[in-house]
Amino acid sequence: MGVGVFWVLMLRVKAFPLKGDFFKLLLFAGLGICIYIGVNYNVYGSFTGENLRGAPSAYYAVYIFRDILGVSNVVDPFIGIKPTSNSIVSIAFQILLMIFDLLLLKYLVRLVRIKKENLQLQFHYLLWIISGVYAITLLISGYFQQIEEMNVRMLAAANFCVFFSFLVIYFKDLKSDAFIFRLGSFFLMFLTIYSLKSPENYLKNKAEIVPQMVQFKEKKYMYNDEKDIKIITEYHIPVLEKSFTYQHTNTQKGEIKQAIAGTINPQIKWLKYDTVKDKSQILYTSRLILK
Repeated sequence: MGVGVFWVLMLRVKAFPLKGDFFKLLLFAGLGICIYIGVNYNVYGSFTGENLRGAPSAYYAVYIFRDILGVSNVVDPFIGIKPTSNSIVSIAFQILLMIFDLLLLKYLVRLVRIKKENLQLQFHYLLWIISGVYAITLLISGYFQQIEEMNVRMLAAANFCVFFSFLVIYFKDLKSDAFIFRLGSFFLMFLTIYSLKSPENYLKNKAEIVPQMVQFKEKKYMYNDEKDIKIITEYHIPVLEKSFTYQHTNTQKGEIKQAIAGTINPQIKWLKYDTVKDKSQILYTSRLILK
């Protein structure tokens, strides 16, 4: 779709020589997509499995807000964290990340203005349009379908387009790459530490989940039905003699079971809402036992 939008815009540009080539690309790609969804409809009764996933039972304003925060992260090639909860701390962190993303976008715009005389801007327009169309259509699709929130994995295609464009522009007539190397190294370490969290707990819990997954190998979907069971961690600050509590996503039993089961059976689909009609196809996290 993004390529199609770009082609339509380029029809007005007389100096663009690849109109015919893009038309052929759209023609063959469109034919392939039509064949794909046609086979799906004839074999499975739906274009992309939408009749199996079901419609969301509820969609609150906070989820839309978090999705918008997630989409804004598309322009950031350095750091992308999946939204974890509706807590004030989580939302505040995502807002701070969005501010950083906007500053990065401002920097990218400034780079384009400085180097535009030496750039093949039509190439970058193509990447930006593909990224924007993908992100917007995914956001709309997420509203109407039961899919994950807008996170780094869901938006990887859009992020890749922007990042590739950024790299081409950044390294054009570059004198030193020290800054971007240091920035990339910092976020590499940050994301590594963030991802590791508590590896010993993961291995211990995985050892308990693996034997149980054998009896659920035929399940197609997984739903966390233990969201109401909350594990709260309390932190105490000795000097100030103050305490505060925080609900860590990676310590909630339902989330832990879902994450580990997903690594054991990557083909199983996570459900945001329990709306699949055939319940026999769903693995509920409460059926997995963690000591």
